[in-house]
Order: sequence, then structure tokens, then C-alpha cells
Amino acid sequence: MRRLTLACAVLVFSGLAITTAEAANLNTLLNTPYSTLDHSTTQKTVFGWNEQPFIFLRFDRNALDTDDTLKITWKWFPTGGPVVSFQKEFLHSFPTDPVSLWDGVSDWNLHKQLGEWTVKTKWWNDGNKGKDTVHFTVTPEPLGALLIMVGGAALAAIVGSKKRKLDLS
Repeated sequence: MRRLTLACAVLVFSGLAITTAEAANLNTLLNTPYSTLDHSTTQKTVFGWNEQPFIFLRFDRNALDTDDTLKITWKWFPTGGPVVSFQKEFLHSFPTDPVSLWDGVSDWNLHKQLGEWTVKTKWWNDGNKGKDTVHFTVTPEPLGALLIMVGGAALAAIVGSKKRKLDLS
């Protein structure tokens, strides 16, 4: 009882005052989103330049209020950069159990860039709500990275040899 009281005090103090029934429901309702490929359920945190990342999110249909709309927002941006995609999704029917959703940037090739990315996801359904942040990395393709390194090394060698010729004269 002492642990439960302490847990409730922590929840109230942190601004997350919820009922016991809601707390039990959160465990079955909310699944932590993660990055993956389209229609895959295998988590992936590093994507090659030619791959398009998606965020996967799954809900237990029995834990949803099927008389209420499930509302979801997805905000995509390179970490530290501007938002490149903000999407809203409203589900009014829940034909499958579990309810599985994938979200990706429709014009990914226009916005993709190397480095770390962040996707902030929020969802709510009749008082049940949650939010989470997913991070993933976009890397150059191995061949592209190799070509850049070889080209950089060749350029450094040329500059170095010209500098030595100037020093000798």
C-alpha cells in the first residue's frame, strides 16, 4: 500500500493524475512507437540513404473506446531542425485487433538528409492519451561513403603534392 501511495503521489506531482482504471488501461492501450520499414514490425534505428523510414504504432482494440475517435499526430523533423511533416490521423472504425498503424513522410526524397531524426507522436481516445518520441539515423549508402572517402583522399594527395612542389622551389 505504501508503494501504491508513493506511486500515486509521484503521478499527481508530475501532473499525470489518472485513475487506477485508467492506469491499468494504459498498459494495454499504448504501445511505444518505433521506427521501421513500411509494413514491417521489426524495429530499425539506422536507415540507408535509399530507405524510407516509417513509425509503427500498435493499439489493443479491446482497450480502445470504439465509440470514440482515435486521434494521432505525427511530427517529423531532423533533430535540431525545422518540422518537415506534421500529419493528423483520425480513426473512426477499428476493423482489426490489434490496430496497427504506420506513418511515413509522403515526400521523403525531398526532405531526407543525413544524421539523426526525431518523430514526436501523440494519441488520444476518450480520455486515454499518450505521447512518445522516436529517434533514428539516416546514413549514406556504403558505396557512396566509400566514394566520398576515396575522392577526399585523392584530393588531399593532390593538394599535398602541390604544396611539396612549392616548398621545393
